[in-house]
Amino acid sequence: MALACAAAALDWVAVSAGDSPLHIGEYVAKPLTALALIGAAATLHTPDPSRRSWFLVALAFCLLGDIALMVPSQHPGFFGAGLASFFVAQVCFIGGLLGAHADPIAFVVVVAVLAVASAYPSALVLNSVRRRGPRALVPAVAAYSGALVVMASLAVAVAATGADGRDQLLAIGGLAFLVSDTLLALDKFVRRIDGATLLVHATYHVAIALLVLSLAGTT
Repeated sequence: MALACAAAALDWVAVSAGDSPLHIGEYVAKPLTALALIGAAATLHTPDPSRRSWFLVALAFCLLGDIALMVPSQHPGFFGAGLASFFVAQVCFIGGLLGAHADPIAFVVVVAVLAVASAYPSALVLNSVRRRGPRALVPAVAAYSGALVVMASLAVAVAATGADGRDQLLAIGGLAFLVSDTLLALDKFVRRIDGATLLVHATYHVAIALLVLSLAGTT
């Protein structure tokens, strides 16, 4: 976890550096952060080995997505590959959370709240993708948005159902992931947001770090 924190901090410095030579540090620091978190998830004590297995696969696809999304924008096909990788990651996070027996009523309520909260930014993004293309991304972005809302809702519902402090980390991590990817989509497809890259990276790293820490046992 210490290595992950150090790598994440280096990545934040790199993406804040603009066009300076420091910017290339992102190409090492961002994947290193995910690798360190995979190592932490694989080695920590957990009462949920099944959830850990799901999360490890999810983190591996997050790593693949990180690498794909770092490819310069003149290679747009890599964005689709990154989106697909993160979609699989969200499905795996959902698979790991399904065994937590979240209160179904809490889940339905949270899904409704998050769906309403994300409806406007999602509509902006989908409309922009539809107008600017490639149009093949429209269903992919819509599917990813749905998977992300379901993952975050499950994380919050699990936290609302359980009394374990680690589930609170799970809820914050799920919501941070939703915030991160919403910012990324708005910045990429709708309009440029000042400081968006740093905010996207920071909330993303907080999200996956908290999801890993939520695996830790209480004994």
